Amino acid sequence: MARVFADRYQLVARRGSNVDVARFDAVDVHTGRSVVVRIVHPDLCAIDGFGDRFRAAMSVVMQHPHPNLAEVYDVGEADWVGRRVLYVVGEQLAGGSLRDLRDRGRLLSQSQAVMIGLDACRGLDVAHRAGLVHGDIRPANLVFGDDGRLRITDLGLAAVVADELWKTPEALNLDRARFASPEQALGRPAEQKSDVYSLCLCLVESITGQVPFVGESTVMTLSNRVERLLPVTADLGPLAAVFERAGRPDPGDRSSVSEFGRALVAAAEKLPRPAPLPLLAEGLFAEAPPAVAEAEAEAEAIVDDELVDDSVAGVALSEALGDTPQVEDPTTAFLATASAAVAAQDTEVGGVAALSSLVAEPSSVAPSQADATIAMMAANVERSTRPPVGSVLAPVAPNGGSAGSVDAPTRRSLPVPTWVAGLLVIALLGLGWYLLFGRTTSHEIPLLNGLDQAEALNLVAEFGWEVVTVEEPDETVALGAVIRTDPPGGERLAEGETLTIVVSGGAALAVLPELTGLTVDEADALLRAEGVVLQLGEQPYDESVPAGSIISWTVPDQPGLTAGNSVVAGTTVLVTVSAGPAPRVVPELTGLSLAEATAALQTLGVAVAQAPDGFDPVVPAGFVAQQDPAPGTEVVKGSTVTIVISKGPELVAMPGISGLDLAGVTAAFEAAGLVLGDVAGDPAGTVVEARLGDTVLAGGEQVPKGSTINITLSAPAATTTPAPAP
Repeated sequence: MARVFADRYQLVARRGSNVDVARFDAVDVHTGRSVVVRIVHPDLCAIDGFGDRFRAAMSVVMQHPHPNLAEVYDVGEADWVGRRVLYVVGEQLAGGSLRDLRDRGRLLSQSQAVMIGLDACRGLDVAHRAGLVHGDIRPANLVFGDDGRLRITDLGLAAVVADELWKTPEALNLDRARFASPEQALGRPAEQKSDVYSLCLCLVESITGQVPFVGESTVMTLSNRVERLLPVTADLGPLAAVFERAGRPDPGDRSSVSEFGRALVAAAEKLPRPAPLPLLAEGLFAEAPPAVAEAEAEAEAIVDDELVDDSVAGVALSEALGDTPQVEDPTTAFLATASAAVAAQDTEVGGVAALSSLVAEPSSVAPSQADATIAMMAANVERSTRPPVGSVLAPVAPNGGSAGSVDAPTRRSLPVPTWVAGLLVIALLGLGWYLLFGRTTSHEIPLLNGLDQAEALNLVAEFGWEVVTVEEPDETVALGAVIRTDPPGGERLAEGETLTIVVSGGAALAVLPELTGLTVDEADALLRAEGVVLQLGEQPYDESVPAGSIISWTVPDQPGLTAGNSVVAGTTVLVTVSAGPAPRVVPELTGLSLAEATAALQTLGVAVAQAPDGFDPVVPAGFVAQQDPAPGTEVVKGSTVTIVISKGPELVAMPGISGLDLAGVTAAFEAAGLVLGDVAGDPAGTVVEARLGDTVLAGGEQVPKGSTINITLSAPAATTTPAPAP
């Protein structure tokens, strides 16, 4: 039984595989209206301030509706599996997205891209004037209604969600990164001109099939576009200059959305009329049957002087930034013009009125085909009655007099030759027979996309077709629902011919490989091949797993899954990656023996290197005197610490200083590498004693180099003056 959410919305099927916002097709049980419910992930909703930003943004969106912005019906908060979530309810759009067109292998003409770009500019202009930034313009958010009109979806919601997702750019979905602006790639917030850059990339891809700057990963894709000009070629014609400015890396040099729209209008004047877009649903841009296209081409070549302006600018594209004009389908405008040409001939050529009445009766020919046939016949009639080049049409009075009455219609003065009328009658009779009897009965194929297989088969059972059902995986279409038909809905198919109905087998299943022990790049390559997304998780230190290799992994949505289990494409696998062994802190080794120092370092997983032994005045011989790196330094496991073992103090011979004066002692100590300490006695005397501490030293004794020696000087001998002679 379908689940009822927020006591109002009956959820029918989930669409897409995003994990930040879940999108459901639903029915409003109060009104019976089909809607889309977008539910924000509870983890995002739990972030401080997220709810306030969400409600403020959606309030502005609901106050500024526009035909090119997806309509928002309701915004609120509800319970989801015991947690509070925020949600947005909006209109359901059945025409598919610009991404759907690319996924079906469709490229657009430059004229078609201009039409889409102008609609997007209209919607963005309203949003920007309201102070909003979309922040996530990409083909999946450019969606068509069943009326063929483009809407921008997720306005307001996308920006609030993106604020959180861009905090870890490396974990972004690659599709977001493909259309992100250079300023977003640099970690700056999206701004209004960021939307212009992203829209420009969408239009470039729709024409060329390629998105510039895409790399092998999200990070590479983002870095590729920083400070780089958008590559445009002459193949883009008048759009080359438009895209070049809209795609500039510096927002200050880039077009605003209004400037972008005006530039598209100017380029449109140099382009042909756009062909209808091959959308998923019928509407303004639904594809015309081949017969109509052929009839248009022939009639346009013959009577183009009577057709309305076919340029893009001729369908009110000059109103680039105003409300979406009520524009007629170009095919309808053409047929109306051709029908008018037929009506103008009804009074001149017998049989054309009969043709009009003939095709008005029920027949097996589609109305659009009959109208196209009228267009061709009208063109031939007009050509047959047109005077030769250079002739003058002289007005003739109704009574056959001279050109005195200006009210007389010019064309009535030219009688239709009998043989022309005869050929026309024959042609009309043949056409009537063909329309009534000459064709096999055919029926218009109903639009079955999205219907359950059984319901679809019931709808086509009465038409006499050979029906073949084919199943293919699809992650966006519910299991058992119709993806598409071949031929597509809206075309006509004769009884007895084959109608192929392609039914969804659900999302394609991927097999989870074993990732433990692989590098991140190796695991990412394996998961990409299966259509599964790798997400980096914690990166703890690990003594046994090398840095950059995966320690463990899990599927957050289904934690019990292991290697060999199947998951749907797009599932996220969270990996825990080793940062390698934890850093080692070098201990204090001074004063330890060689064996003790070696054991201490080996316990840490650090190697020992021994430099040549050296003298040390403090550390006894045989113990560590020096180490490099110093104590307290962090090193990686397997690093090397170099130590020097002490040889003890260096010894020198005590010089003989007995009898030397102070100057002689100073010079002798300096030569021996000793230091003169305290000096006792008369400075003018000579050395009588030398001491190292309390030890009296004699010349030639061994003392440590650098030792401080104290000396005592004797008093000088007294001078004797002889007594004077008596």
